[in-house]
Amino acid sequence: MKRLALIAFLFAFASAAFADFSRDHIIGKWLLNGKDKSTSWTFEKSNTFAFQGQDSSSRGMWSTDGQNILIEWTHIDGSPVEKGKVKATYKLNEDGSFNVLRYVYRK
Repeated sequence: MKRLALIAFLFAFASAAFADFSRDHIIGKWLLNGKDKSTSWTFEKSNTFAFQGQDSSSRGMWSTDGQNILIEWTHIDGSPVEKGKVKATYKLNEDGSFNVLRYVYRK
């Protein structure tokens, strides 16, 4: 019985450690620390995104592999970016948030 309980615990732990977030989880507006409306990412159903910060803005295309948000910029601060030139991958945290450097974004 103890072995069965241990196996169930390990399975639950492994599932949480490798959370797989859907595309629908990403769509919407994400705020810095979940509260600061002056800095946000907006992910649209059309797989486009817009970032708005206090002194910067950008837009482009996004996708997900279930554990990461994959970003490709098309414009930074209003200027076009060469296709495929500026990309990033942001890992989704277990709680569903994501980090850009030390900054945490939440819905």
